[in-house]
Amino acid sequence: VTRRVGAAAEAGPAAPARAPQPASPATARLPGTYRGLPLVDVTTLTTSSSGAQIGALDPTAPSNVATGRVLGAAEWLSDAHIQRDYNLLEGQLQGINPALAARTRLVDPSVSHLLRHTSPQDARGILQSIYNQNNATADFLFLPVNNGTATSPGTHWSLLLVDRRDPERRFAYHYDSLQREGYNDVPAKQLAGLLNATLAPAPMARQTNHYDCGVFVLEGTWALVERLVKGQRPDHEPLPLDNLVADRQALQDRLRRRLPHEEEPRQLLE
Repeated sequence: VTRRVGAAAEAGPAAPARAPQPASPATARLPGTYRGLPLVDVTTLTTSSSGAQIGALDPTAPSNVATGRVLGAAEWLSDAHIQRDYNLLEGQLQGINPALAARTRLVDPSVSHLLRHTSPQDARGILQSIYNQNNATADFLFLPVNNGTATSPGTHWSLLLVDRRDPERRFAYHYDSLQREGYNDVPAKQLAGLLNATLAPAPMARQTNHYDCGVFVLEGTWALVERLVKGQRPDHEPLPLDNLVADRQALQDRLRRRLPHEEEPRQLLE
């Protein structure tokens, strides 16, 4: 099964692991640092209620695991899984719409986490480095949101799509597959404030288990990018994802196959 930016997208729970891997221009960094600041895992190694391992990955594990290539049947997604899929999506977008790619930022989840746990001055510097890439201003930012703190592991992923086209009316649309529970309300509000954007809830399909929030984040990102490619824009109201379906098997397949130096990347549009 292959996914396209022209098809529906999805996402699921989270537990980022740190591992050196290809980074997009918007989030390129030395392993473990960003602009000289230390990056931390959003979660620590633990187990979910189903017994699936989550959190920081064992540094002695095979490289294909450490870089997010392997995802278990009920495993919570790590930052390595998310960043790998974002790298692949970025390459696809660059191939079909370079102009849109230059104005779109897929933010490393570790960097998104760092923004909430560093000084205001450092946060401003990080944001400027994200905004000013490729000789183009960032119009659209995709930020994975996690409820991890400096002292406790994260248990939930959601997604912010930030529309920066109008400097006077910037919006941060929050897509959360467990929105009613409010797990990520506080971190989403913090990020929206840092981005000088108005936070707005966005229609998102609801997950029916305890482990697919990260899958919804990734598939939601692909679905929204597909809509941008097709010319759809938020225009002060969110693009709905209330019919999104999380396909973990499809995500597992593409995580194993899609890096440019490994196998053929999936095609977004035919």
